[in-house]
Amino acid sequence: YTMRGLHKRADALSVYDMLYLHTLGSAKVLGVDKDIGSLETGKFADFLMVDLRDPDTGPVHDALASYVLASSLRNLKAVYVGGQQVADGTRILTVEESKVRTEIDSRMERIRAVAKASTAPTVDSPERQKELPEAVPEGVEAAEAAGS
Repeated sequence: YTMRGLHKRADALSVYDMLYLHTLGSAKVLGVDKDIGSLETGKFADFLMVDLRDPDTGPVHDALASYVLASSLRNLKAVYVGGQQVADGTRILTVEESKVRTEIDSRMERIRAVAKASTAPTVDSPERQKELPEAVPEGVEAAEAAGS
């Protein structure tokens, strides 16, 4: 979707290619396409179910295009991992969601602590700010700001 916006061309990346890159294409890159990435006998059945009519995404002339370009979390009805339902809509069925969220928060704090202890300057550090170009005032061409 970003490629289409970046190039301002709807044909920059087809909806089929977008779906492929999110499924079997990713599995191939990771070298696990024998086990995941498509719904086939012998593979893990990880998939989700959406309803493009609830909430309505508009007329469905092309189900694949509507799924890829118009559906959102609000259209999610179920999530299956290994063929077993693990979520009903956005409600997790297999684990206690509050425990998962607590674990995520704990891990994020550890990641932040490691990042803060790192000697590499962050984007907003004074050292890094010296390396970044000054912002060009709105309406001023970059060439003019550079003195050309």
